[in-house]
Amino acid sequence: MNSDPKRLSYWRNLAEASRSFAEVALNYDQAVEAVARELANRVGDYCIVRLNSDDDQQLDVVSCAHFDGSRNNELFKIAESLHSEGNHGLENYLVVPLAAVGSEIGELLLGREAGGTRYSDDDVLLARGLAERATILIRDARRYQKQRFGRMVLDEALDSAPFGFVVVDLDCRYIKVNRALTRPSGRDPALYPGKKVREMVPPQMADAVEEVVDLVIKTGKPLLGYELVFGPFHQIFNSYPVRTPDGTLMGVTSFVLDVTDKSRTPGGAFPI
Repeated sequence: MNSDPKRLSYWRNLAEASRSFAEVALNYDQAVEAVARELANRVGDYCIVRLNSDDDQQLDVVSCAHFDGSRNNELFKIAESLHSEGNHGLENYLVVPLAAVGSEIGELLLGREAGGTRYSDDDVLLARGLAERATILIRDARRYQKQRFGRMVLDEALDSAPFGFVVVDLDCRYIKVNRALTRPSGRDPALYPGKKVREMVPPQMADAVEEVVDLVIKTGKPLLGYELVFGPFHQIFNSYPVRTPDGTLMGVTSFVLDVTDKSRTPGGAFPI
């Protein structure tokens, strides 16, 4: 067992910081704050996190932390002026790239106040180890934030769409339905995910929907213009297979257009 105090301290710092990073892994704002805070506490008196701008033409300050929290605002003002006014009198500092797996997303500026000990090789080694973990944290948190925003926009668009939208898995369980499909029944779309179609609609309707799903699953191809007539209702299904990036079939998504004679069914209600 390696009992070298310096090595033990190195791995302890990495482990403790990693636990802190894991707690904020899905929140971008908290992630960059955690990076600044952890690096300031472990490799100096303060840390400035700067990330590449969207056009990669400059570095934007996204977070700052000082061991004396009351000086965070002062530090942020200094950080904002670094590009225009040089190093702003900073002397004892490190600049560590935020890079991992060949991807560089920005840099960390770590510093110690005047009179503090100079940075050692061990400090540089720890800073690089923490920066690599910070890179992965920030990159993944930013990616998750963008995906979540994209899902929010898509959900909003689908909920306000005038046509029905539904996704079911291979067992004909609902994954997603939009408000247009459920509004006439008065049910909340949130009630559908996880339920089988047969649990939510009349048996004859369930038979028809399952037939559509089975055809798409068996052929692996879209089924367009499928007309479904149930009592006074007349709908047209355009259904498509849902696949993972590697091509595995995961379910079926359908866009449902109501073409029921409005004079016979006020509001064009769906039987779902």
